[in-house]
Amino acid sequence: MKKFGIALLCIVLCCSGLVAKEAPLKEEISKEERKSFYDFFEHRAEDFSLKNAYLCASAVQMAQEVGNSQEIFSMSGFDNIIEGGDNQGGPRVVLAGNKRLILVIFYGSEQANRAKLWAFLQAGLTGDGWELDGARIHDGSAEGLNLIWDHFETDLRSIRRQGQRVFLTGHGLGGSLAVLAAHRLVAESGIPVRGIYTFGQPRVGDKSFADSFGDVLSLEEDGSPLYRVVYKEDIVPRLKPPYVATKRLVTDTLSPYVHFGTLLFLEGDGILRTNPGVLEELEANSFELKEEKNHQMQTYQNLVYECLDDEVKRQMPQPLRRGHAKKVFGY
Repeated sequence: MKKFGIALLCIVLCCSGLVAKEAPLKEEISKEERKSFYDFFEHRAEDFSLKNAYLCASAVQMAQEVGNSQEIFSMSGFDNIIEGGDNQGGPRVVLAGNKRLILVIFYGSEQANRAKLWAFLQAGLTGDGWELDGARIHDGSAEGLNLIWDHFETDLRSIRRQGQRVFLTGHGLGGSLAVLAAHRLVAESGIPVRGIYTFGQPRVGDKSFADSFGDVLSLEEDGSPLYRVVYKEDIVPRLKPPYVATKRLVTDTLSPYVHFGTLLFLEGDGILRTNPGVLEELEANSFELKEEKNHQMQTYQNLVYECLDDEVKRQMPQPLRRGHAKKVFGY
């Protein structure tokens, strides 16, 4: 089987023993190859799929970095694509459908730097306007989803066909939106969600919301079907907004926020562990954890790619360097 290529980013961390790598670049990709990437998406999977994780990471990269979602997702084998969201710097969303699945990608809500992100994460908790029975969620993320919800739900209903599975994905705050959207789709809209894959997602709600999410999405004991992919050197998923706002980054304070779902812990060098129970043990003042590149989506894509075995890599699009998308796809 031929190797596939897709124009994305390729940056691998140079710290903690990792060495930057570049994937080989293909200059020409046939129409048949372009349309086969997401044929390998395991839409019936009931547990974590590493293949799905990588394809979700690739989709987030396409949405965030390449632009022109209609063309690039069409080249990847989707025949029904809608891009929407807030045009004033708020959340964006891409809905990409083929005959077997609808992949929903949330992005565009990242803060300019770590300090602004930390301030945003301390916006407080709310439950106003949501059917949560007393549970509380992050105010900023709730407001962001509210901005795009009506159009998003209408668009999803308009492209959804019988037999399609719905998967949601996002990076960072986009992952938070994916989690909130999954709960709302099932609880309020009656639309089933097959899986949620997030990358570097911060905490998004309190213990009551975690319980509500577990009930609504019928989470298994291991946290399926919410899969939180976390790189060991990324501080964002470890941050714990305290009851009283502070400028100091903290991971070890009393906080109303909790994580839930399956933790997929990326250690680098092709090592990924499931629910290892180490996320809370790392110090916020670690230099490596403060490196903002450790939270970048291209880092996650490359690290997940390293975890694939050689046979699966031959089926997948390769992560490519910034700036080569238009050259490869010819626009």
